[in-house]
Amino acid sequence: MIVQHGERSRAARVPAPGGESHTFDMLADLGRIQCPTLVLGGEDDPIHPIESQADIAAALPAHLVRFERFANCRHAVIPDASEAAMAVIRDFIIH
Repeated sequence: MIVQHGERSRAARVPAPGGESHTFDMLADLGRIQCPTLVLGGEDDPIHPIESQADIAAALPAHLVRFERFANCRHAVIPDASEAAMAVIRDFIIH
C-alpha cells in the first residue's frame, strides 16, 4: 500500500460521477503491464499531485516505464508545455 498524507494514494483511481473513484484503484495491477509506458506528470497538477504520479510510475515495471516531470504544468501537460511534451513523446516512440 502506498500511503500519502495519512490515506491511500489517489494515484490510479479514476474519477467517476457516482463516486466510484473512492473504491476503484488499479495501482496494484500496474505491475502487470507488459509494454513500454510513458508517464507525463505536471508538477503543479491539482488533480493528481506529482507524488501521486510518481506512485503510478513506481508501480509500473521499472524496465518499461519512463516518468517525465514537467515544471509549471498542471493536469494537462501537453497544453501547458506543448513543445517539451511533444519532444518527450516523439523520443519515447522512436526509442
